[in-house]
Amino acid sequence: MNELLTLAASSADRPATFNIPGAADLEKARNDVGNFIPALKAGGDAGKTMWLATCGLEFPDVGVRAMEDPNVQGDVISIKVYRPSAQDADAASKELQAATDSNMEVKIAGQPDAARIKKDDQFRFTGTLTGYTQNPFMLTWEKAKVNAEDIPAEEKAAPAKKGPAKKAPAKKAPGD
Repeated sequence: MNELLTLAASSADRPATFNIPGAADLEKARNDVGNFIPALKAGGDAGKTMWLATCGLEFPDVGVRAMEDPNVQGDVISIKVYRPSAQDADAASKELQAATDSNMEVKIAGQPDAARIKKDDQFRFTGTLTGYTQNPFMLTWEKAKVNAEDIPAEEKAAPAKKGPAKKAPAKKAPGD
């Protein structure tokens, strides 16, 4: 939108480089899931089209790796995660393990158990894509729900260890 306003202010004519993708272009981009992250990272017309096609959509079962422990603010849990761009399972697995920085922020509300996710845990979530920056690359997801199967079990407190049993003092005989 900012780009559109800047271009509009600089000339009364539409710039030759400005185009608005049609419904067919948006549908094609939406269906090109293998090119989702690469197109957004690259930017340009393909990135703009991909963003227009996917912004505000809910995506199911997005597989990620937590890059840090969750940040809990009230009932909202925010987790920085990494999602590989490779589509091949082996390449994606290697990319996921080699990652050192996050490329997504997932905001989870109403699911307090998700706070048990820890750095390096892998999990799936369903969420709505709401934000995007190209450099540094970061996608923001809202209204996310973590797949319950991927939330670590609650750790139970270890029972308190008891020391050796204390013996009652020996009874003294009367008159001692």
